[in-house]
Amino acid sequence: GDSSGPRRQKLFALKESTRRIVVEELNSRHKSLDSTFSAFNVKSNKIDYEIGIANQEIIELPHSLKGSGEIDSFGLLSSITLDLSKPFILLDEPEVSKHPKLQRKIFDWLYEFSMANQTFITTHSPTFCQPRKNVSIYLLKRPIEQPTNKCITKINVIHPGGERDIIRDELGIEGMDALGYNGILFVEGDTEEQVAPFLFDLLNKPAVELGLKIINLSGNGNISSQIGKFLELINETGIKVYFWADNDGKITKQKDMLLVKYKSFIKDENFKVWNEVNKDYKEFEDLFNQETLFEALLQLIKNKESGSALTIDVIKQEFDKKDNKTNSGRLEELYRTYANGSFSKKEFGRFLGETIYKKYSKSNDKLRELIVQQAKLVIDYLSSGNA
Repeated sequence: GDSSGPRRQKLFALKESTRRIVVEELNSRHKSLDSTFSAFNVKSNKIDYEIGIANQEIIELPHSLKGSGEIDSFGLLSSITLDLSKPFILLDEPEVSKHPKLQRKIFDWLYEFSMANQTFITTHSPTFCQPRKNVSIYLLKRPIEQPTNKCITKINVIHPGGERDIIRDELGIEGMDALGYNGILFVEGDTEEQVAPFLFDLLNKPAVELGLKIINLSGNGNISSQIGKFLELINETGIKVYFWADNDGKITKQKDMLLVKYKSFIKDENFKVWNEVNKDYKEFEDLFNQETLFEALLQLIKNKESGSALTIDVIKQEFDKKDNKTNSGRLEELYRTYANGSFSKKEFGRFLGETIYKKYSKSNDKLRELIVQQAKLVIDYLSSGNA
């Protein structure tokens, strides 16, 4: 029919009258609502039940078309604020459909509100399990072995000081959720730092997907003190730590002390010193055969000296002539012989990593297994249930 007919006009008038009455009543009874909702980007005088009105550049969406989290927040806060006659308030999972930032705002508001009104909350969100003064946290759980026809829920008090790990484990929270990583691999050298990601790539388990952060402690002064501060910082986060250490490095010299002082974080089997892997190993570079090391060195030298006529055969002949006791030392001497500038272990590590990946990405021989074995142990530890 005619959109401008009497019936249409009456319906429109009824709609406007209803909307005006609701808004005016709401505002007249509780003008404080706007100040309450302002922190949540919701205004009580911006309610509409059907379509919004377009005004050239500005389009005001109807409240009914806003996100479910915003709608629920409005209903939650208004229902609490408009009726304070109840002796206590019980909220079931107030985090549903809400952005983490909005969850925190609501938790802060409820915390202040609870100072004068007893409030109970059931939740699966860590945001609503924050330790605060005068806040009690309880874990409600039915034992797995309990028959389903006997639903007896156990209630355990969670002490905010030392049992946060219970909440973390129960909710399945990982370090990756907040910090971007679940584990830390401490290494003691630039070569290890550069090569390690390639070893995980060989296993089709990139470090970034594992949630593994690689931290190079080489040359960092009082290493034990720095590690200690870091471990205390991540206490109760569930983040796991692993070490790759040189035989005579700074980390290795502190191993026994670290194992005792930080036994909740560090276990002997997750602290790898190379001569414990193989009695003939002196450093990380010993994990790889000489041919692989020579190829990486050749690529590094040619990258610096584009016209170099150096070959693998020449490197082989000269390698044993060098007096240095370690493979890395001999490689550095060779570099100085055939290239200008100082030897960078970081650059060498990058070429070594690329060489390893090219040589062994399609190989399944024993040599490849030896190379990736240490990376496998790290992966196994990250995927285990024990910190």
